[in-house]
Amino acid sequence: MGTVTKEPSGKQDLRLWYDASETGRTFTRDNEDGYTLTLNKLDWMGIDIRQVYGGGVIQNSTAIAAAITAIGATNVRNLWFAPIEWTLQQSHTFSSNMFLHIPPGCSFDTDMSIRSASYIWTKSGSGTNEYYLQAVGGGDPGINEPWGIAENDSLLTAGTVGSLAASEWAWDDNDTLGYDTVYVRLSDGADPDSKAASYVEACYSLTISGGVIAGPYQWITGNGFVTYNLAGITKAYPEWWGEDSVDNSDNSTSGTGEDTLATSTIKRGLMGTVGGIHVKAAGTKAGSNGNKTITFYFGDSTITLVAQNNVHEWHFEAWIWNTAAAAQRAVWRFEEGLSGGFIFSNGGYETWTEDTALDVTMKITGECANAGDTITQTMWTWDRV
Repeated sequence: MGTVTKEPSGKQDLRLWYDASETGRTFTRDNEDGYTLTLNKLDWMGIDIRQVYGGGVIQNSTAIAAAITAIGATNVRNLWFAPIEWTLQQSHTFSSNMFLHIPPGCSFDTDMSIRSASYIWTKSGSGTNEYYLQAVGGGDPGINEPWGIAENDSLLTAGTVGSLAASEWAWDDNDTLGYDTVYVRLSDGADPDSKAASYVEACYSLTISGGVIAGPYQWITGNGFVTYNLAGITKAYPEWWGEDSVDNSDNSTSGTGEDTLATSTIKRGLMGTVGGIHVKAAGTKAGSNGNKTITFYFGDSTITLVAQNNVHEWHFEAWIWNTAAAAQRAVWRFEEGLSGGFIFSNGGYETWTEDTALDVTMKITGECANAGDTITQTMWTWDRV
């Protein structure tokens, strides 16, 4: 009699869902007696991107792009990303039929170093201190068009090749190269090759139209961009809800002049093109020696609340929605009272043009006309809606 040996099985032994041609959730197999069995595919409820499209070892844009192409834009599928760092070398768009599952330990690095031993920078024949990217030894560097370029972790501004200002970049061919590539003019006009490794990075984007299932942990790193087009989705959890989204400490003004009571950074891309945030603040006022003014800032846009000389409790609330990446509509209300009884109430509607494709500083300030008075913020919180 022969010896039967059992060995460990792996994902490669399993019948996994693969591409858009596999619309069914079952498959057939004949047994040893010639009967046909109908069996369920193990992963019809979700697709392991690293295993199915990365051979169990690739966790980068190659596997992601293959998955997006194979799945197509029709079949509703759950996409599972392994709890490792995924590196982007191009931008990706996930259509509305794709739902991303991001477990703890999974992250997407949106930056790709283009100041490394794989590339060289050559001074352009046009413009001032403009340099273009080539592969080491010359020729097409073979990178995908970036969403943006970062110099020392600060995003450069998109400009026009041949007339780049300091701290600008472009994607073009202005030197008869035969291919488009990255052009930069660094803030100091220097040759990028004179800088440290990773000083210049290509930044890529993710556009998500289906949904994201993730916890309140950081899963986006780098200087790239994430756009959410989630119809009916009220919450998303990338890196952007962090330590500055809640502040319940008591922060007070000091003397005369305008003092910041609470501040937060709305990370670029958080609000997408049609997303919004809800912010709330509350506190107290002390002293009746002069007017006390509370001001709310969203970038350079402000709501200045009525200056009053009183010792009331105060409460501010605002809903801010993007109608485009650089266009907002906001509604707000401000109330004052004593022991829960409202004495004064005000509100309004605003239209703003802050560019949420960049970080936006949001804060609330207090200003006392008399140094003997104080305004205190005791609550500050915001979230995405």
